[in-house]
Amino acid sequence: MVQLVTPSETPVRGIVVADANDCVSVYGSHLLHSALDAAGVAWRWAVASAVPPHRLRSNEVSALPTHVRKIVPRVAVADPDRLATAELVIGFTELRWPVVDHVRALHCPAPALALPDFIDDGEALATRPLNFAALSDAAMRHALARPGASSTRSSANVSDDDFWTGLADVCARFAALLQRVND
Repeated sequence: MVQLVTPSETPVRGIVVADANDCVSVYGSHLLHSALDAAGVAWRWAVASAVPPHRLRSNEVSALPTHVRKIVPRVAVADPDRLATAELVIGFTELRWPVVDHVRALHCPAPALALPDFIDDGEALATRPLNFAALSDAAMRHALARPGASSTRSSANVSDDDFWTGLADVCARFAALLQRVND
């Protein structure tokens, strides 16, 4: 069962998860929001999935590891307003390019990147005081250096426990990085 949520507060910044794999978009959005919540910064960041949960096919969900299938993903869906005001568009395996193209058509300059490949560069920034402009600039440089924006992680491994453990780790590391961002 998938639950849709509407944030109770207007967050400062928006992240759209637009992974090429539907399950990774929905469950990855949930994991990222949970990591931001655990880090105490969820009120500043809105995570929305570019893929509505009802698009998940039962055979895709049944291929997930049991502990992942047991998660009831609570996700917000990226509506046109969220797409137009996104600060980041991320994927975990590969970006869903039609979503990125739509964001660009809305004149939104948000960097689009594969988060697992950016996290090391992002963490390197945290050795000094960090504001969102510096993080955004680094994300943009990273995205421009890797225009394909596909990760070294393959969506073919979504049935593997290690894939989801790694994804949860990336989410936690990114949340810790966002804790250090001072606007």
